[in-house]
Amino acid sequence: MGVEYEMCQLKICDYHVTGENGLVAIEHKNGPDYVGSLISGHLSDQLTRMSREFDRSFLLIDGPIASALVEGGVTRKTYLSSLAGTYIKRADAGKGGAVCILQMDSDWDTALLLERIQHRMNDPKGLIRTPYIGAPQVAGGNPQVRALCAIDGIGETTARTLLSKFKTLWTITRAQISEIEEIKGIGPILANNVYEFMRATYTEDESPQGDD
Repeated sequence: MGVEYEMCQLKICDYHVTGENGLVAIEHKNGPDYVGSLISGHLSDQLTRMSREFDRSFLLIDGPIASALVEGGVTRKTYLSSLAGTYIKRADAGKGGAVCILQMDSDWDTALLLERIQHRMNDPKGLIRTPYIGAPQVAGGNPQVRALCAIDGIGETTARTLLSKFKTLWTITRAQISEIEEIKGIGPILANNVYEFMRATYTEDESPQGDD
């Protein structure tokens, strides 16, 4: 997968995934291991240490869990309660980080997840989530209408009214604010939005939001 790694003995967790944006700690268990640590109380101790030491950490459960629950005499309710508590509870000292829990289908999925975490930890955009701003949903899919709907305050009806009057986007680009204000439903502020938008110079900004 093209990921550099180093074999070493860790005091807490099985893996540390590092990058330009910091570190993520990962504890990896299969079904029987998870159930055994739940029964013994070792799981609670591990989660407390992870929350205390790391801002971000994962608990990965690899493979099916049902047979391990039966063999360990653990009810489904107890298991699900442990999953909820893993994420909701935080250590009362140290970093107090959240522990995210994921159940993986196979070792391959676990390896791929580790690679993706490492990729995200090197994302030049950092770790701040921003909302995805998609193209307006416009009935009929007319590209000229869609373009005008990108203007703040312009909906589909107003966009179609603008095109009915000016016929083309080029004509709207050449229109003065006073001409745009003649459109029903468009006041001075909205007319200025249209005017500025149609004359704006393109500048590079962030790449489109979404998964890579």
